[in-house]
Amino acid sequence: MRGFAIAGAALTFFGLMHSEQIGIAQSPFVAAAYLCVGALLLGCTKLAAAPLTQHAVEDEDEEDLEAAGQSV
Repeated sequence: MRGFAIAGAALTFFGLMHSEQIGIAQSPFVAAAYLCVGALLLGCTKLAAAPLTQHAVEDEDEEDLEAAGQSV
């Protein structure tokens, strides 16, 4: 998704989107907003929790059984 935001920033900067004419720096504030969205999405991917592996799921199941008083 962040690729779409960066592409949107480039298209907007050159006036291909959100502008009345084509040229350089036609909508710099809108292009900057697209870059901010791209940075936000990049930060979200860096801070996202890693998916559980099969080994981690098995360990959690064992801990749940032990807490319930059953042997593994």
